[in-house]
Amino acid sequence: MARNTAFLPDHMQRHTIGQACRALQACLEAQTDAEKAFRAGLGAIFRETDLAIRSAGDGDVEAFAAWLRQGRARVERARIGVGTAASQVASARAALNLARAAALSTAGRISGRDDRAGATGRQPVRVAPEGSG
Repeated sequence: MARNTAFLPDHMQRHTIGQACRALQACLEAQTDAEKAFRAGLGAIFRETDLAIRSAGDGDVEAFAAWLRQGRARVERARIGVGTAASQVASARAALNLARAAALSTAGRISGRDDRAGATGRQPVRVAPEGSG
């Protein structure tokens, strides 16, 4: 569950955004791996099917039939992995967007306070742009 970062100090918000970026990167890498596993499983089925079609022996066809059950199960597990990875990417993107929105919201509130504090002579507080810290 994402934390509400709207009231965190600037450095903590940058840290939270950095964590969210790293989490998104890890999820994207996991999604790529899951997609590779899915494509590899489909490729194996296509190759083995081609070999079975070209084979002249009944034993080869029977061996293929036995293997195909396992190959399909492997592809189905990989397909589920792709779906899981895709939803984790979506969650990680949402967490990153939430952290960025909280930082912008805080910056807006601080900026509004700066405008009101101008008459008192206080120095304004600035939020560093993303990636600068």
